[in-house]
Amino acid sequence: MKKILIAGTNSGVGKTTISLGIMQALTKRKLKVQPFKVGPDYIDPSYHTFITGRYSRNLDSYMLEDEKIKYIVKEASKDADIAVVEGVMGLYDGYGIDLNDCTSSYTSKMLKAPVILVINAKAMAASAAAMVLGYKMLDPDVNIKGVITNNVKSESHYNTLKSAIEKYTGIEVLGYFPPNKNFSLESRHLGLIPSVEMDCLKQKFDNLADEIEKYIDVDRILELSETEEVESSFDLDRFIQEHKVENKSIAIAFDKAFNFYYRENIELLEKLGLEIKYFSP
Repeated sequence: MKKILIAGTNSGVGKTTISLGIMQALTKRKLKVQPFKVGPDYIDPSYHTFITGRYSRNLDSYMLEDEKIKYIVKEASKDADIAVVEGVMGLYDGYGIDLNDCTSSYTSKMLKAPVILVINAKAMAASAAAMVLGYKMLDPDVNIKGVITNNVKSESHYNTLKSAIEKYTGIEVLGYFPPNKNFSLESRHLGLIPSVEMDCLKQKFDNLADEIEKYIDVDRILELSETEEVESSFDLDRFIQEHKVENKSIAIAFDKAFNFYYRENIELLEKLGLEIKYFSP
């Protein structure tokens, strides 16, 4: 099974833009891309869904135990060509300072997913290698397979970064991305503006994918994403039999203002026998 987790050194490093660009590039290659997002995020997944045409799934370790998360990934990905997981915050950021508590790094280990680390390499040279080496050594069980350097203006700067990172860390550098305001996504409140409020998204993401293909080795990302399947012990059929209902319906508010839902919750209600009725407040 092909799957990859795209993580950042910290929030604001460009992880979401690069994740969206890679998803769009893979989709333009006629691949079925199943997107996921680590953590309790509702806005980023709306962009994932817009690009891939498949519901993005939240991998929320605060709300769900490991077996249910592995079940979600396996079920959602069973007819996909590749699963692309966008991390949350920095690679090792989660609940408190426990590296295995709601972090992208723990999710990657749980799913046996190789990690691509996005770094902000602006105004850096060999020091970028020290940064990457720190992320590699903090938890050697995290399989960091590649690095993407963001905010790199020239090929010569990139070549310096690539040489330093690969020499001192042994981790492959897969490309770079230059600063470009055309691909910035507007923010508001706790995150990005929801996709339903954005104009001209299709053209923006098509252009982003073209730039990603120009600067980042997408073919190599596909090669690195090959990994073993993860099994889950969660028995959904048994759960449904224990909680089955009949002749019941449930109303769910759904419109531009009300759309922060975990897709699995709605699907589970349907599987339990409830009729879903959407309405707009």
